[in-house]
Amino acid sequence: MPILSWMRSLVRNLAAPRRVDEHLDDELESYVALVTAEKVRSGMTEPAARRAALLECGGVQQLREEVRDVRAGARVSALLQDVRIAWRGLRRAPGFTLTTTFTLALGIGAATVVLAVVDRTILRPLSYADSDALVTVLQGGTDPVAPANFLDWRRALRSFSALEAAEYWTPTLAEGDAERITALHVTPGMMAMLGVKPMLGRGYSSREVLDAPREVIISHALWQRRFGADSQVVGRLVTLDAQPFTVVGVMPPAFHFAPFWATRAELWAPLPLAGASTDRDASSLRVFGRLAPGVTRARAQAELTALASTLNAQFPGSSADMRVTSLREKAIGNVAPVLYTLLGAVAFVLLITCVNVAHMLLTRGAARQKEVALRIVLGASRGRVVGQAVIEATLLAVCGAAGGVAIAMAGIRALVMRGPADLPQLQLLAFDARVALIAVAIALFTALVLGVLPALLARQAALAASLRDGSRGTTGGRSRLRQLLIASEVAFAIVLLVGTSLMVRTYQAMRTIDPGFEPRGVMTMQLPLVKSAQPSAEQRLEWFRGTLDVARGAGADVALVNHLPLAGDEWGAPTFGGTTENATKGKGQRSIFRVVTPGYFHVMHTPILRGRDVSASDDRQHPGVVVINARLAATLWPAGDALGKRLTFDAADAPSREWLTVVGVAHDVKQSQWTAPSDAELYIPYAQAKAYLEGPTRGTSYMTLVARVQGDPARLVSRLRRYLHDADPMAPLTEVQSMDSVVAQVMVRATFVMSVLLALGAIALVLAAVGIHGIMSYSVAQRRQEIGIRMALGAGAGQVVRAVVRQALSVAGVGAVAGLVMSLALSRFLQSQLYGVSPADIVSYVAAAGVLGVAVLVATAVPARRAALVDPMTAMRSE
Repeated sequence: MPILSWMRSLVRNLAAPRRVDEHLDDELESYVALVTAEKVRSGMTEPAARRAALLECGGVQQLREEVRDVRAGARVSALLQDVRIAWRGLRRAPGFTLTTTFTLALGIGAATVVLAVVDRTILRPLSYADSDALVTVLQGGTDPVAPANFLDWRRALRSFSALEAAEYWTPTLAEGDAERITALHVTPGMMAMLGVKPMLGRGYSSREVLDAPREVIISHALWQRRFGADSQVVGRLVTLDAQPFTVVGVMPPAFHFAPFWATRAELWAPLPLAGASTDRDASSLRVFGRLAPGVTRARAQAELTALASTLNAQFPGSSADMRVTSLREKAIGNVAPVLYTLLGAVAFVLLITCVNVAHMLLTRGAARQKEVALRIVLGASRGRVVGQAVIEATLLAVCGAAGGVAIAMAGIRALVMRGPADLPQLQLLAFDARVALIAVAIALFTALVLGVLPALLARQAALAASLRDGSRGTTGGRSRLRQLLIASEVAFAIVLLVGTSLMVRTYQAMRTIDPGFEPRGVMTMQLPLVKSAQPSAEQRLEWFRGTLDVARGAGADVALVNHLPLAGDEWGAPTFGGTTENATKGKGQRSIFRVVTPGYFHVMHTPILRGRDVSASDDRQHPGVVVINARLAATLWPAGDALGKRLTFDAADAPSREWLTVVGVAHDVKQSQWTAPSDAELYIPYAQAKAYLEGPTRGTSYMTLVARVQGDPARLVSRLRRYLHDADPMAPLTEVQSMDSVVAQVMVRATFVMSVLLALGAIALVLAAVGIHGIMSYSVAQRRQEIGIRMALGAGAGQVVRAVVRQALSVAGVGAVAGLVMSLALSRFLQSQLYGVSPADIVSYVAAAGVLGVAVLVATAVPARRAALVDPMTAMRSE
């Protein structure tokens, strides 16, 4: 029964607290009346008797509090009451509440976005079954391998429970408006190895690696975009590169493959390897594997190395430096340092946010010091006062978290739309329950940090001093705390600004890199072959000649290349050089393989250092020629001129070799990485490129047009679109972009890091300036009497201004020195992100200190002016 009675009391106390309090007041008043009546009967006057009765009770208000403290549910009731009181207090100070909430929202929102990206990119596993067992097998860890090597590995290696391959493919989808899409040819067992089943339909009907049924599996995004999310799409025939394929499956929304290289793939078809089972020259396959149960990567690498050595002895140069790499490691690549850099930056923003809000709470606490002291005198316990201050800080953190969630949602949407494509799984980033938990965790951390300060202040409250009318100053300890807050804000802001300055300087240095061509004024677009699935060499030559003539008719200098520099698609081949056939023995030099038409170097403004460009006479009726870059020339012929020398792609033991004569040496061109040295590279005339004229169109079905346009490029694009449509309505003009945008895509990561750091640095600068302004304004208000006395004794307005500014600069200077020391210690972690600038770059440090110095002066200007306008007589009278 006591439990039931307690529960009834709990419900009554929480459901109707006012009625319970009224009943308590009635009981207390009855008791006081009884004691008063008794004392009146003993001879005391009624006023004296009532006063004596109240003294005997020990104070009615204190008694009320004691009774409330022992009620059922007293703690819950007190908590709810404190929440109501705190909320009313915040509503009565809208300026303070809005400023604090906005400050917290900025810090929490920025931290949530960066933590969400780190969580999705680094912390979560890849979206495949048992993804830790998935690996890649590539030459040098980065380059593709030849089909024959892959098939040999598949037959011989026992460390893998599955070994599959993929090849890049860009077919034209003829469904409605023709569209060239990013796709992959994959071996039929790929989806099963990844452990992800189609959302609709099934996997491929055959698991035989040499069998390639005409079946396709499409992504969820492609299913929605091109097929209207039709649930009956399975079994439907679609046309890809003029060939019919059957849609057999639709993958779930979260499926993206591969997580590196070809990250925009949205269609997968079986890989046709039957005709390439002996090909060890055309390295075009990315190989993926699943380690067998209990097998480590080291063991798999050892087995692969032994097999590659055997194959290399049989086929020299075909299996060099094959490496087993974790798929997760390959997907993350060198993204982790970038994200950890941003994580550190946002941590400083969050610290500045907490310091800033802590100062606002400090100022508010000082302004309410008398109120707090009066509440304690009237019977409120010190713990209750501290608890209410902590609740107020928590309410502010909750409001800030709500604003931070809105900022985080907008930031995540912007990142998914415009973030770097090489951030793994970025397309899967969304504001989900996990990200919401991150925001809540940050808000709780912030509330904990902010709740400590009011508790410390309440413990130090001096009741007598607080209640004196003349108490206007602040204690020395509290003044030192404010100085520490200023110094901390400045130090944290300096660290962020130094990092931002270093990245801006890096970006400037990268912009000065010579790519080996002039991107300004160059338009690029992909031109497909038309009308025939397997056109003859003459048909191919005639088609592209006609297309170039049409483009020239629009007033452009034009040429063709198989793959643009910096566009991310490179084909490489081992190259052997010498003056005689017997000079080709030895290891070949891997070279980037380009196919061009005459005028390419002229259009791109790539200098020919020696010799000549390819010409119209370099066709199949004349001996093969090649233009090489300076890097390849220096590698193959370090002691002499490369002009007139010969090179081949065939190893020394090949039954027959085709030799190409070097007719020109071109300037080195950036190929894949903007800051990396140029690789060896060679250029073969399109009219002599046997693979492009006579080979299957699987990888050679298009060329890229480069055009240096005078005037409006839209005229050229429109003219080519009409020409293509008239020739073949199913032949789209794709990848229309400027060469400047290609360069921008290569620099997108540096631009992304710089942009985010600039945003965080700007937030830090604004928060620091606002914090310093608030602290100095409060300091001037507290010293108003002192300033008035000084001015009455002869101090001029200029002296007062200089004193206020000197006070701010002295404290900020200490913080700046601490921040510069911290920056020097932490900037080494930025080393991998920097280019052309040292982590100790003096210009960056001076710039950061200068910008913050200006911000401090601006933030101090208004308080200093306010101090100079103090009227001495008014200030002293008010005291």
